[in-house]
Amino acid sequence: MEKIYSLGIDVGSSGAALLISRLGKLKSTIDISYGGAYHQDTKYSQVWVKTTMTGDELEDWLYTTKFPRYFDIVGVFDKEW
Repeated sequence: MEKIYSLGIDVGSSGAALLISRLGKLKSTIDISYGGAYHQDTKYSQVWVKTTMTGDELEDWLYTTKFPRYFDIVGVFDKEW
């Protein structure tokens, strides 16, 4: 059985729905949810994902996948559910 990682992604709010859609199509994705926009700066949101990818693998996928120009990834972090 593969290990499951709980990760969060900081993303520009305008791209959160697209990110959720793309991650939802991956076989490695177990569960995904919208964590909401930051109160301090609503231009950025969190997307939470349970996946068989490590944080490094998810970052690699994020930065090698073609997204629209407006799409802004800030980073990946470990998330406890």
